Amino acid sequence: MQEARSFFEDEILSTMPSQPGPEGNKTPIWEQAKMVKINLGDAVVVPIDYERPQGIKAEGEKNFRDLQKSSYLLIYKDKSQNMQAEWVSLAPMGEKKNDKFVGIISVHEWNGKPKHAFAFNQNGDIALMQETNVFFRKASMRNSVLCYNVHYTYVDITSGYAVVIGYSRTNCILINDFDFNTRSHDTEDIGGGSGGGPAGSGYSGVDPYQYSDKIDCAGVAGGTAIFSNECQTCIGGATGIYKCPTDSLKKIMKTKNDCLTEPQNTMLSNTFNQYLYEGNNEYWKCLRNFIYQKIESSGIKIGVCLDPTVTDNGAYRPSEKNILLPNEFTLSSSTLFGHEFFHVYQDAHYPGGTSQYTYTGNPNLEFEQALFKDIINGDFPSSAMGSSGSEELKREYETWILSITNNFTIKPLQFSDLKGKYNYFLEQFHQNGPYNRRGAINYNLRPNALFSIFNNSNCNFEH
Repeated sequence: MQEARSFFEDEILSTMPSQPGPEGNKTPIWEQAKMVKINLGDAVVVPIDYERPQGIKAEGEKNFRDLQKSSYLLIYKDKSQNMQAEWVSLAPMGEKKNDKFVGIISVHEWNGKPKHAFAFNQNGDIALMQETNVFFRKASMRNSVLCYNVHYTYVDITSGYAVVIGYSRTNCILINDFDFNTRSHDTEDIGGGSGGGPAGSGYSGVDPYQYSDKIDCAGVAGGTAIFSNECQTCIGGATGIYKCPTDSLKKIMKTKNDCLTEPQNTMLSNTFNQYLYEGNNEYWKCLRNFIYQKIESSGIKIGVCLDPTVTDNGAYRPSEKNILLPNEFTLSSSTLFGHEFFHVYQDAHYPGGTSQYTYTGNPNLEFEQALFKDIINGDFPSSAMGSSGSEELKREYETWILSITNNFTIKPLQFSDLKGKYNYFLEQFHQNGPYNRRGAINYNLRPNALFSIFNNSNCNFEH
């Protein structure tokens, strides 16, 4: 505690004295300082007394919160063991989730110079990460507005592997003169008790003290991966990707794919990179790369087009070697792209291609794709029986999946491993699945594309 105070008074005040803003002079209340734990180690949190009452709120919020109860001085040692002093203000917005702070954390040097800003959304784990800031401030006699023009990376891991989307927006914190009836130096407002939390907000959790160890776009705390605008994907750090992987897509694309605009081609490239390179499950990534490599070695060149007449989430036309997607939403989904890409693999694997199965055999190809997905997901609910299947049928199908994978610990490598029930569930899929009654079943067509992946991919089976 004394080390922190000495550093602040000897090093900070001598080099960057406080510059009064609308809040007037600010003074640390050292007698109410306390120690907290952050990812980087011990830190000291010091309440601040402001000369003039100020309210702070995030854009879209109705009520101002007392700046004194929504800010603090944080002193800690960074990863290089250098002392840091930061003036931190919190503007909660929205409801907390899993005791995680939701809102904007703005960080200034003691003299008021903006240093960082971080935004946290309601996904619980950090889902928004700031890369760069442009700050501007406009002030009047009554109020000031501090805005952060931020490039974010949104990381969604609910599907089992990261889906990364980069975008920009401006977040603003409004600071206004306000006549607070009571002003308190109660440190419980700063930190929310033993766990820590945003001041005066009723939130809890350690996030307001943890922003220093920020989350990179690969979801790694303190990681060094960055979102590359050029690649439109997350590269570096733990991703293992250090240059734009778009050449992989070019190797399997038709030379002329003029049915997408330039922005849509960029979106496709981003989606393909997500499908091929990103995610937390190494087994899935290994399988997807195997599928890609086999398509590349087959010599198939595909096109990807938007076609609003497509009634499903996508379609693959083997006679034209085109993946058709109905809109830009489906074009941006690596999951939907992966579904159609599996059909490209089937086209490359089966002798003579899959044009011969456009009608008779089409249910086989769709069920094989659904079965592959349900096996590698390693979890339920399953996808093959669709919304129209009965709960009893779904349980029967899921019991079968567990039996042919030994509770998701092995892979079926040959037809006998499906224990004589493949055709039965194929029929149930034809009647109840999302592609019910489309085409006719080919009882001579076995799921050999699926077996080929599991036999030849050399991917470690794990969930």
